[in-house]
Amino acid sequence: LSPYLSRFVHNNTSHAAKVTMSSTHWLPETSKGDNLPNALCLGTGRFLRSVLVPTLVGAGLRPALIQTRGRSFLEFMASGGASTSYPVDTVLPSGDIQTDQVACWGAFSLGKSEDKSYVLDNFLPTLKGISILGIGVTEAGLTSKDTQVMKDLFLLFQRFQQLITQDKKWDLNGKKICVVDMDNVPNNGDKVRQYMFELAAEDKDMAAFLEEHVVFMNSMVDRITSHREGDTMVPKCEPMPAKALVVLDPNGDLPPSIGQQPGVVVRKSVDELQLDIALKLRVANGTHTAIAHLLALMKLLKTDVLSSDKPGALMMKYLDTLVENQIVPSAGSNQDEAAAVYKDWRQRLVHPHFGLSSFFITQNGPAKGGIRWGPTVKELARQELKLEYSMAFAYAVLLRWLTPVPNTDVDSGICTGWLDGVDPNQVTIDKAKGTEYADGLLYDLENGWYQYKCSIGSGETKLMALLQKCATTKSIDDCTDAVKMYLLASDGGDLSSVEKSINELTLAVSQLYLSLISGKSVGVLLEELANKSNGVGFSDNCGNSVR
Repeated sequence: LSPYLSRFVHNNTSHAAKVTMSSTHWLPETSKGDNLPNALCLGTGRFLRSVLVPTLVGAGLRPALIQTRGRSFLEFMASGGASTSYPVDTVLPSGDIQTDQVACWGAFSLGKSEDKSYVLDNFLPTLKGISILGIGVTEAGLTSKDTQVMKDLFLLFQRFQQLITQDKKWDLNGKKICVVDMDNVPNNGDKVRQYMFELAAEDKDMAAFLEEHVVFMNSMVDRITSHREGDTMVPKCEPMPAKALVVLDPNGDLPPSIGQQPGVVVRKSVDELQLDIALKLRVANGTHTAIAHLLALMKLLKTDVLSSDKPGALMMKYLDTLVENQIVPSAGSNQDEAAAVYKDWRQRLVHPHFGLSSFFITQNGPAKGGIRWGPTVKELARQELKLEYSMAFAYAVLLRWLTPVPNTDVDSGICTGWLDGVDPNQVTIDKAKGTEYADGLLYDLENGWYQYKCSIGSGETKLMALLQKCATTKSIDDCTDAVKMYLLASDGGDLSSVEKSINELTLAVSQLYLSLISGKSVGVLLEELANKSNGVGFSDNCGNSVR
């Protein structure tokens, strides 16, 4: 372990040291002289604090954290008395809670004008320079150059420029400041770079500074993180995945010790990082989407059920077949890497004490299905490999999830579906009895309904309207039309380039979907496919017909 980390199980003892707390900042007395912070993090979210900060500390750096809005982290650190670290809980496969104390060299905020002034005018000038600037500002913060957090980041860079090129107070020793973004956004480093140069469009000196002294790194991040029960400030995480943080560093700008930390992989080429991202989407995210709607329809609220003998073992058999027969072969020359990704991900899926909400994962299901399954289908078709019922089952369950209760509204974009074991014509919908699972969406296990969003199509050709019609007519032709509409839609993955190659997949999905809207539960259909009792199994070609 790094000398800056302490580890224990169910023990919240922390290091004793003098700290300074004022109305604008929290600062350990150890943060001075040769022990000044030499890394900064803009953002104090639980994910950043459970992945990036331990990485920086383990690499021998001294990070201080700056909250973009509010003062909750600053006040949390101050409430620790003599502590110079914060706790991160990891749920072990045994169910034990392992707690790491992660050292912190300061906590600040940009939320109030006086807090921001202290950071810019008092704190930063005391430093000798920084090597890494971590960012964790959520997807919303990366939508444009005009978000407040991007403006604040640019303000920090302006101050860095003054300290380096004008005041000569910072010395980077010929190195660049490495910006590492921790938000789960494709090409996140490129986005931040674009926004900073857009903000510097009328300031040539600032643009030149960014070009010469700053490098913006693309990354991929992945560690399931929630919070300690009763304390939202303490991260509660799964064990560190093999690729919790993958960073593209083609020119070797990162300190070498970063790549030596647990869960960190440093890539040298864009192709390597893009492969990591593609395999995460197809393997980890793809199987997550494939299982989430199945669990939710069966009223199984958390993914930790996958660790059980029943029904977990059967569900994992389905996912194993989907990966081994469809996702891995679609990876072409990267099949070994795809298999390795699934081996790591499978261990995480069957963690018996760290499950995620199945309903939560179903968010944006239509688009996730397209993004996560579409590339696999296209590659299988391109390579003229067979499409199997394991893939057809995934699509059928998703479309079953997206089927609205008859005679309910489908025009608002928020629809209501029915859970397994409920007659869709007898559903009683009372929103007051619903439980929110995400973004204002509700479910009601007792009365057997849930809400979801889908906006594929328009007017009379909305997918929701067509699926609702299928639930009434029980027509295979209507089902086939609905399946085709989804598969060819942009959110469905736009499989138009391989349309002639997916006719058998379309028919297989339609047959399975028809059985689901005709009263068969997803759990029963899962068992039938596992036992081939309806004439076909998970690994059978979609060209074979269901009996």
